[in-house]
Amino acid sequence: DEPLGFPPGAEAILVTAEGDGRQYKLTLHTADSWTMSVPAWSHDFRPEPGQVGTWKLPLRDFKASKQGRPVEGAVLSPAMVTGVGVGHSLYDMHGRPNPHFG
Repeated sequence: DEPLGFPPGAEAILVTAEGDGRQYKLTLHTADSWTMSVPAWSHDFRPEPGQVGTWKLPLRDFKASKQGRPVEGAVLSPAMVTGVGVGHSLYDMHGRPNPHFG
């Protein structure tokens, strides 16, 4: 997969969403994270029910994980990101149970 074109100096991603009270996770993938050989990178956000909000998610705060398990010491390279996803997960970006799942 080809990188999406995040500049190497990118610092954050802005997310705008309407809330339903659940906690969501924005996930960044690199070419190899689809095969689980390298981690994916996640950041949580929780829109308030019925309200539209915008979150600035600093790239330095994204957490690396493989199949929901944290990966320590991994370094995200924004220029290598090939995919972005939004999900509602049983686990938060730290690998703990999501208290707002359901």
